Amino acid sequence: MKRRDSIVDELHRLRERIGRAHDFDADRIAATIRRHEEESGRASVRVGRRRATRQKKAS
Repeated sequence: MKRRDSIVDELHRLRERIGRAHDFDADRIAATIRRHEEESGRASVRVGRRRATRQKKAS
């Protein structure tokens, strides 16, 4: 039988609470996170989207 991990349980509760507050809309959640980052005044790293690359066929 697996042991319960209190940290993982707390993360699950937090994820559920945040999701419910934003109607489980990923765009709304991301916008809220960005707003909080901007309001904090701390530097954050923005990573651009990666372009998909084609894999070369093996000979």
